[in-house]
Amino acid sequence: MKITKEIEKEILAVMDDYWGSYLKGDLQTYASYLPDNFRNIGATQAEIWNSKKEILDFTEMVLDQMVDMAEARNKKTQIIPYAPYIMVHELAEVYVKTEEGWIFYAHIRISSLLEKTADGWKVLHQHSSYPDSKTEEGETFAFSELKAENKKLRDAIQARTID
Repeated sequence: MKITKEIEKEILAVMDDYWGSYLKGDLQTYASYLPDNFRNIGATQAEIWNSKKEILDFTEMVLDQMVDMAEARNKKTQIIPYAPYIMVHELAEVYVKTEEGWIFYAHIRISSLLEKTADGWKVLHQHSSYPDSKTEEGETFAFSELKAENKKLRDAIQARTID
């Protein structure tokens, strides 16, 4: 599938409605984009779902943490054709509402695999992640920070043993 301006506009509108309904707690609209065999690997350890029912059950359970409590800002979207599917990569900043107001929480990366069906666009699979906050530019693992944390822990144990 060639990504024309019309298809790009359509996909962007779908993703805006999909995420908008999710963050507003409109589960009926959100669910309309999910096939029964939806799959997801999310950003937290608990977020692995193998069906539409599993993600909807979880989403219903955490609605109070989302509705009017979280926003995605400064989103950058890339649409990639993988005939007959479309991959949508989204990079955004997540803000959460606290007693002090809206604060930056984390950068998030989301990949969504979409398929156009007779019933409209469906999100078949998603993967989301937060970058490792311990690593620095050019690192895969934060070895220097791990060493520093381990040394601090050893020093604390040694000081407590002496006491």
